[in-house]
Amino acid sequence: MIRPALVATVAALLTGCSGQPCDDLAALQAEREQRRAEQQRLVDERTATDDEIAAADDRLHAFERRVFELEQSCDRG
Repeated sequence: MIRPALVATVAALLTGCSGQPCDDLAALQAEREQRRAEQQRLVDERTATDDEIAAADDRLHAFERRVFELEQSCDRG
């Protein structure tokens, strides 16, 4: 009995808001665009080291993955 409940809980946590409305999705999408623009400015201005740019790029990609996963799992209907 406990095992199925645990599996369901873990699955729900891993899929984000699967099957539920995602009220914050639009704000997260806007933040993603802002982060992309900031990353581009960082690269264009050449004021950061390669390591700083790589670290910022990794953070951006991690955020993009989270937003994408949320986009895929949310109920938009």
